[in-house]
Amino acid sequence: MKKKYELLEQYENRIDELFDSLIQVRTQIAKELGYNSFVELGYARLSRIDYGQQDVADFRKMILKYMVPLSEKLREKQQVRIGIENLTYYDEEVRFKTGEAMLKGDSNWMIEKFKTIFQQLSDQPGEIFKLMHENKYMDLTNKENKASGAYATYLCNEKIPYIFANFNGSRKDVKVLAHEFGHAFQMAIFNQNNNIPEYILPTKEACEISSIAMEFLIWPYMEEIFGNDAMNYRYSHLEDAIFAMPYRASIDEFQHFIYTNPNLSSVERKKKWIEIEQKYMPYKTTYNHSYLKKGDFWHQQIHLFKFPFYYIDYAMAQICALQIWSIAQIDMYTAWNVYMDICKQGGRLSFLDLLDHSGIASPFKEEAFENMINSIDTWFSKND
Repeated sequence: MKKKYELLEQYENRIDELFDSLIQVRTQIAKELGYNSFVELGYARLSRIDYGQQDVADFRKMILKYMVPLSEKLREKQQVRIGIENLTYYDEEVRFKTGEAMLKGDSNWMIEKFKTIFQQLSDQPGEIFKLMHENKYMDLTNKENKASGAYATYLCNEKIPYIFANFNGSRKDVKVLAHEFGHAFQMAIFNQNNNIPEYILPTKEACEISSIAMEFLIWPYMEEIFGNDAMNYRYSHLEDAIFAMPYRASIDEFQHFIYTNPNLSSVERKKKWIEIEQKYMPYKTTYNHSYLKKGDFWHQQIHLFKFPFYYIDYAMAQICALQIWSIAQIDMYTAWNVYMDICKQGGRLSFLDLLDHSGIASPFKEEAFENMINSIDTWFSKND
């Protein structure tokens, strides 16, 4: 971690210059199109037709009210669990003294395990995963000169999805494959009988519901992959979801601020980042590294540079996916039916209409947080 930040510090000024250029170009585009700022254009580009900036601001407030205290409590528990006095930046991923849940094989072994898991989950995901594997519509192995990242896409002529990823042998390979297959499954299910190109995918925040929910729907089968470490995987996976939401709210609030104040200096932007970070992630205030103390952490978030205003979509989807997870804790059959209903709608419905159709509480309503927080508290209480 120290070496990573040493490297980033060497490029600090160049990254700031690039970001300055992006802000100015995007602001100019927005002004010439008649918008007050790039914020409005950013929302239009993401097809946010049934909610606006105030709804997202209210969503961030609920993250602050519900998720930040939970995140802080979990970080305190982590500190005690791994036996340290003060958590710092290189401790964040260390969840257990015994280490993280480990995979028992390579990418081919993982694929065979997932074949079994998806078949147990339901016939349809089992058949689609098998079809994709047999026809080589997955590229999962990390190799020299291969592009980084992970994504799922849809091949319209073949009417089949394609998954690209780079497995690294960590527990997060399981999350990555489940996540991307969630996207792939949604595309496959809806587009078998769809002839309208604009409907192939929902809007981005709706797309992420099917991917994130799939990560949680495979929980009952984690012994297949991790054996006795399966509960450690579930514990860390749920923690990951909780820790991510305050951070995503931070990135989103930061974006709104910088694009409504496009003439700020890089120093002023960093000062604002520190203020926002301390609000949403108080546990980071003691982190002692010059790069972090200057307010440079956000440099690492590619969405700020390439996909403005998209990052909060993951948090909105996560609240929805965790509601499906909450249902699954009681009744897996009902949870799967809710999930399938979302997948079958494709891009026919707007985000809020999709939630209303599927019986999922909107992330802009407090009830979505209240119900989900109770389920999370209960789960951690049983498994601490």
